[in-house]
Amino acid sequence: MQNFNSERIKEARLARGVSRTKLARLAGLTERQVAQFERGQSDKIGIDDAALKKIESALRVRHGTFTKAAPLTSEDFQIDIGPKSCSCC
Repeated sequence: MQNFNSERIKEARLARGVSRTKLARLAGLTERQVAQFERGQSDKIGIDDAALKKIESALRVRHGTFTKAAPLTSEDFQIDIGPKSCSCC
């Protein structure tokens, strides 16, 4: 698995106001897996790049956001999530 900055995962999750439980549900992972990612212990439970991409998608951040060493910026959160599926929002 590529190197990633585990602190950025927690930082992005908190910036989005998402609990670990909710992030796990959104990303199709267990809460334990999310916790392991945030602690930088993903190798212990065999989490791969695909799981990291699921977290990026669930938190709606740019691909590669968690591989950078610098703090999160507003640019990390500016992604095109596609057309809205309803007319109410």
